[in-house]
Amino acid sequence: MLKIYEKYRLDKGIHPNTLVLELDTLKHFLHFLNLQYGRKPEPFEIRPKDVRAYMEREMEKGLHGSTLNRKLTILRQFFHFLWETGKLPVDFMPKFQFDVPVDEREATLLYETFLAEQPGLLRNDSLPVNYRLYFLFAMRGLKMRDIEQLRTVHLNDLSDRVELRYEMESGVIFRTVFQESEEVALLLQVIERALFREHDYIISSTKKHGPAYVKMNSQDLFGKLNSVLPQKFRTEEVRNAYIFHLYKKGEHTVEEMAAILGLTPAGFTRSLQTVLELYKNIDYTVVTN
Repeated sequence: MLKIYEKYRLDKGIHPNTLVLELDTLKHFLHFLNLQYGRKPEPFEIRPKDVRAYMEREMEKGLHGSTLNRKLTILRQFFHFLWETGKLPVDFMPKFQFDVPVDEREATLLYETFLAEQPGLLRNDSLPVNYRLYFLFAMRGLKMRDIEQLRTVHLNDLSDRVELRYEMESGVIFRTVFQESEEVALLLQVIERALFREHDYIISSTKKHGPAYVKMNSQDLFGKLNSVLPQKFRTEEVRNAYIFHLYKKGEHTVEEMAAILGLTPAGFTRSLQTVLELYKNIDYTVVTN
């Protein structure tokens, strides 16, 4: 079913990176249904109560309202596909109601806090290489879904530094250069290990064969990183802290900051508005001096 859905969405013009996120959500949803029914249910058997039970379970995980809304949007799109392709007699999702909690939070993480920890963390051999990579790329403002799409073809070994070039969903080219010794050493290790595999995804399994990449267990990932960091690690919060850091430093124009993050100027402006609201009670000049 998901193979047909994948082609359907690609034909609709969805960006492949966005589709990866959709398929990941739908795989979790369908697995949840299999457990609920004790078997693989037919599409026409799925009821609104099943969607509600899934969303309630996701809400119990403590996910942000924005994440829950994104999952709900993906499910609405999926059920529309099932109805449009004749697998459902009625699409009940337009009338489906689910109260998603509003995110009421303030940011507490300062980019400088993790920046001070970065050299030691990247050299910490007790942490899996993939976990250190998540941290490194998050510190450059990449989202989780983009990190998991990076391949060694996006890396360019320049001897004393490593350049990363990656086309974002917006079509903007994300470019950053790693030049600290611990950054270069880690990335060269990744390039080398890809030579012995049949795929070149940077965040990948330790197996030579198998899937293109293996999505990390987020609970284990965050748990391990949190055990060595002074504050909780979340890629979204690190990205927000990076945006706030760039803005408060005042060293770049809006266009330059947008380019640093692989965003259009309009996209960066929207992100900045959200970040400034999150950091409205932080006096940057006091906490960084």
